[in-house]
Formats: sequence, structure tokens, C-alpha cells
Amino acid sequence: MITFTRLLSVAITGLLYSYTGQAQTKQWYPCLLYNGRNCNSLITNRVPEYGISSRDGCIVKREIMLELRDIDAQTVEGLVKDVETGDALPGASIKLQRRKGHSEAFAADSLGRFRVARASPVKYLHVQYLGYSILNIKGAAGKLF
Repeated sequence: MITFTRLLSVAITGLLYSYTGQAQTKQWYPCLLYNGRNCNSLITNRVPEYGISSRDGCIVKREIMLELRDIDAQTVEGLVKDVETGDALPGASIKLQRRKGHSEAFAADSLGRFRVARASPVKYLHVQYLGYSILNIKGAAGKLF
């Protein structure tokens, strides 16, 4: 027969274990910066996506950070990085759909950088990298290119 004190000690041990962070990890979210300003409101999938589940739990996909900045009146430069470590993601796939129906697809260089023309406003922007959640961004009038 389990005594009340034994049951209480097991419950307290379990609470302390989960409270110390040994059972939890910090949650990172996708991020979009445009000319140094936070534009996270344009990200359509802000909640982290969980990958394949197994007997041991879920594999959480990593998240992407995208930094954009105007080079000049015709060009925007982007940098694709890991949101947690800040490491560049070389060869990341970028798909861009313009408001006028025109689509473009290209890859980031070996340093995670890419350049795109500011021909017309962006309707959707998708960034993919193996092992990471897809970063989906919906452009808004006057906010993206």
C-alpha cells in the first residue's frame, strides 16, 4: 500500500523535474525582418509545425529567419538563417508569387543570400530548407517590396 507521503514525494519530484526545464525545451518561432523592422505579422504559419511522431515523442522542425533589406530602388537582398543559431542556410529554396500572377523560384547562395528585383508587389513568399518548417509569408500592400 502506498502511503500518502510516498505519493506526495513522487508528485513533487515530477513537478520539480518538469519545472527545471529538463523535460522542456525553449520554443523558437519563425521571424521576418524587413529593413531592420519586425514584420512577423505577415507570416501566415507562425505556430511551429511538428514533424514525425514516434514512441519517444515528436521531432520538432527548426524554424527559419528571413532578413530582407532594400539595396536600391530596384533590388532587395535577402538572407536566410536559422532562427535559433543565426547560421546561414545555404541553398535555401525561395518561391515568390507577384500580385500580377508572375512567379519566380530561385535558391540562396552558399552564404544564404539572394537578390530579387522589386518589379511588382509580392503576394506570397515561401522559403524552404531541408529539416525546417516552410516559412510562408503573405505580402501586404506597401509592406513587402
